[in-house]
Amino acid sequence: MLLSIQARVRTDACQTQRVHFQSKLLSSLRRLKYGSASARPSPDGSHALFRCGDSTSFSSSLSKSFSTSFGRGKNLGGRPQQGIQTTATTGNSWQWKGHAINYTRSGKGPPVILIHGFGANLGHYRKTIPELAKTQSVYAIDLLGFGASAKPAGFTYSMEAWSAMVGQFIKEVVGEPAVLVGNSIGSLVALLVAADTSYQGDVQGVSLLNCAGGMNSKFILELEDWRWKVFAPLFFIIDLILKTNWIFRPLFTKFSSRENIANALKSTYVDPAEVDDELVEMFHTPSLDENAVETFVNIITGEPGPRPDQVVPSVQCPVQVIWGTSDSITLLDGPVGKLFAELAANPRDQFPPVQMHLVDSGHCPQDDGSAGEVNELLLDFLATRNQGSQI
Repeated sequence: MLLSIQARVRTDACQTQRVHFQSKLLSSLRRLKYGSASARPSPDGSHALFRCGDSTSFSSSLSKSFSTSFGRGKNLGGRPQQGIQTTATTGNSWQWKGHAINYTRSGKGPPVILIHGFGANLGHYRKTIPELAKTQSVYAIDLLGFGASAKPAGFTYSMEAWSAMVGQFIKEVVGEPAVLVGNSIGSLVALLVAADTSYQGDVQGVSLLNCAGGMNSKFILELEDWRWKVFAPLFFIIDLILKTNWIFRPLFTKFSSRENIANALKSTYVDPAEVDDELVEMFHTPSLDENAVETFVNIITGEPGPRPDQVVPSVQCPVQVIWGTSDSITLLDGPVGKLFAELAANPRDQFPPVQMHLVDSGHCPQDDGSAGEVNELLLDFLATRNQGSQI
């Protein structure tokens, strides 16, 4: 990566210096691909392409992340496009440790809680909620720092904090055992809640939609294969860039335009037609909030938290895994995908029962062209959990 700053003496040249740096950096970020041939730890398929999240193309992942749907705060500029019909993403408010947590409730029946992924909000279940609500009490929640939930300044975001939040939500709001459904980091949150002895009696089952490997991509540095560790200096550089406000803020603004958001989302969907104006606006509007940059930086530069392979052995309830086979963020043949494929094919006494379904989608199967199939799989799983049977 080219990180050059032309030496200048005159004070009035400082702005030119910064623009030059930002231009070079932006160009480099666009060219840098973890998924390039030179960055593959192994060409034989035994190790997935190096991609953020489970592993992703850096520029694709970063572009999508820049267009995050973080919590609502003071608007920095720009307005939602007029005339776009959007799914309601605000509803009830619940207090967790003094912070307002946004959630919606739909339907009647046994409870199920939907947990969104990184950079998203509860609206990303726009195709899931109406179907599940026909037979279930469907709770969809915005994690702290996302959607319409609070974004407290200086908060240390972590997988453990989010799982504690969801665990308390079950006890204080839902009031009875529930099934947890998560996408991406939402899946890992669901696993952590199910593995926590404080909440095991409150979780009847978990359904994981393309489960992430950690809160951010740093989890790969903890894997046993030493070849992942060669990327440690790159993570250090990325963290340095993200924490340098005058460098990163203009990049965030550039990447979070509607056009860039649409392009980034289309790169993660099998069916680009599913990336409509409603979805783009869902991601764009909160990215204008004054704390969006700070929240993004805190999450990306924070500790990755426990990995799925470290958590699953403590889960005591059945696990359903739904995986989009064209996911470019969390690969099917990456460490997380391989873990669940192995557990589904070869059940072990020390692990919970796991069933795995492959669908034709990208990283967000609940909103891609596979949404209908995903809903059917979820309803089947919920029916078995409502009856208390094992899968």
